Amino acid sequence: MPVTYENLNETLLESFPELQRAYKYETRAGEEGPYIIYCDVMYAHVERLLDPHGERSAALRRILGFLENREKRYAALRRVFGFLETLASHEDPEVQSVVAECIVESLKSDPPRLELARPYMGPSLLAMADHHRPPWQYPKRFWSTKGRYPPDSPGT
Repeated sequence: MPVTYENLNETLLESFPELQRAYKYETRAGEEGPYIIYCDVMYAHVERLLDPHGERSAALRRILGFLENREKRYAALRRVFGFLETLASHEDPEVQSVVAECIVESLKSDPPRLELARPYMGPSLLAMADHHRPPWQYPKRFWSTKGRYPPDSPGT
């Protein structure tokens, strides 16, 4: 099945079945848009994998099957960033935007993690990481669908 903006969540769960539990928890309130899932579920996964003390993290050990093995962690990072690179180089700008806003912008706000991520990033992700985008240029879909932000706020 080709990746589209509409099936980004399904693609994520097919590629990373270990995120099913986090996905179910995040969608319990009914918000299931790709921006919400990639910002909350996928970025949390990336964050755990990029934890400098990740080998000792209980959540990471659970994700990697209780194996405290650096090679497993590095393989997981390569797998995650390979998946994200595929989305970042997708022809649909909406798909690219989800990765840029939810993963890359979040990493840019945490420079030590961004530096840990750089060796795993492909050319599209690196280009996104090196590009400055002011917050008011975020697409409308990035903002809450539940009306938590006033209509005249940035991005609307």
